[in-house]
Amino acid sequence: MTGTSRSDCGDDARLLLALSLVPGMGNKRIHQFLAVLKGHGFSLECLETDCGGGLIKKVPEMTTRFAGVMETVSGKTLEEAGACIRRARESGLKILHILDAAYPSQLVEHLDGICPAVLFLSGDRRLLDTESCAVVGTRSPSCAGIRSAAQAAQTIVGTGMTVASGGAFGVDRAAHDAALRAGGATIVFLPQGILTCPLPSAWKTAMEKGQLLLVSEYLPDAPWRTYAAVSRNALIAAQSLLVCVVEPGKQGGSILTARHALAQGKPVLVEPVEALPVSLQAQVRGLDLLSPSLKALKDGLDVRAPRQSNLF
Repeated sequence: MTGTSRSDCGDDARLLLALSLVPGMGNKRIHQFLAVLKGHGFSLECLETDCGGGLIKKVPEMTTRFAGVMETVSGKTLEEAGACIRRARESGLKILHILDAAYPSQLVEHLDGICPAVLFLSGDRRLLDTESCAVVGTRSPSCAGIRSAAQAAQTIVGTGMTVASGGAFGVDRAAHDAALRAGGATIVFLPQGILTCPLPSAWKTAMEKGQLLLVSEYLPDAPWRTYAAVSRNALIAAQSLLVCVVEPGKQGGSILTARHALAQGKPVLVEPVEALPVSLQAQVRGLDLLSPSLKALKDGLDVRAPRQSNLF
């Protein structure tokens, strides 16, 4: 549901953020809410200008599917959202929202109806527009796993692509660091607010050089949360043309990223394949096929797999 940016996108960002602060209004519900507004000819601005309650009177869904949302989103919630936007901007963060034409099209395409309403960024936002491949895996890799993650990242940046991952210790960090050492770029999808994430000095330097971008759908001061570590996996998969998984467990974040990628029709390369649940093994390839897979992508060949269902 992207559109043209208003001259000052702060209002849209603030109103969307206020919606997200209403209990029960997750990404899916926000998309549904916006669709209802649009279907009845209302814009997002009505959240602030509809003081007379005309929207509630004219749109039946506001008293059924979205009962209480209009009342909750006004007043303190709008003030809280505004304060958060100011805090983010004063801290040097950039903000993208789903009504902004600059919102990443690949996230809209692959997370149809559930992409985050608001994204907070630190670094060069143009990295989101680059061709990307993900490298994810266990937090406690073997020495061989670290080497595999680093080699995969180096191979990806060697083709001019960006490495995407989740910033966790282990495989994720090995991939981010290897990409930077090879002179490439990397995107870190965080399971917490950007301002609560301690950054290695090398990452700060890379960010200043335009080689590293932090992305978070969470409020800038939000702490690390388990549910956030789970939900950001869909973003990693959506950003990426293919996903490499190194030493996955039978369950966990890297398996979820693989499942999201398969559901999105993306190729998934794994080392070792037998580490996956048996139900997934036939749907993936070995990591040794990374170079030919990347070459096929660069040559414009369609390496997409059929979208898989019943993966969650």
